[in-house]
Amino acid sequence: MAVDAVTRRDVAARLVAITRANGSIVAARARGALSTFYVWAMGNGLAETNPVIGTLKPQDAQPRSRVLGDEELTAIWRASGNDAYGRVIKLLILTGARRGEVGGMRWSELDLDRAIWTIPPQRTKNNRPHALPLMPISLDVITGVPHESGPSIRYSLCCGAQALARQSCSRPAAWRGGAAMAPA
Repeated sequence: MAVDAVTRRDVAARLVAITRANGSIVAARARGALSTFYVWAMGNGLAETNPVIGTLKPQDAQPRSRVLGDEELTAIWRASGNDAYGRVIKLLILTGARRGEVGGMRWSELDLDRAIWTIPPQRTKNNRPHALPLMPISLDVITGVPHESGPSIRYSLCCGAQALARQSCSRPAAWRGGAAMAPA
């Protein structure tokens, strides 16, 4: 279909399909990208109108209001153990960083003497460097990881970080709310 042949009805129908298949956030981003494209196309004489104008904007996602309570965090901490996966979970709790940031942690980002982890802009949501102070307990978790295994701490943290970064893991029932999750 030619760029100038796309109608508002075409765009609206596609946005409904995207919303059903992928959710409103993806549809809103697609709508924004398409509108930007049509602004460019109009500026370059490729289209006379922007068919996105007048279409309904997909509903924005609501911010999450649920956070883990102290008892839940305690139960997760106790269930996490000291293996690679457990160390990742503990770092997530201690730093408040995103799983992809912890999963991609590199030794070069860590200043253990000053107790600071600097996440480079390429790996942050806002594309700005982010310096996180590391509490002594965070340093204990990090220094418990063998350093000789490569330039990235994620190789040392092994499957735990990689599983979290992929949002997939196969853990015992304790991780899915089983009896082992109850605080001791």
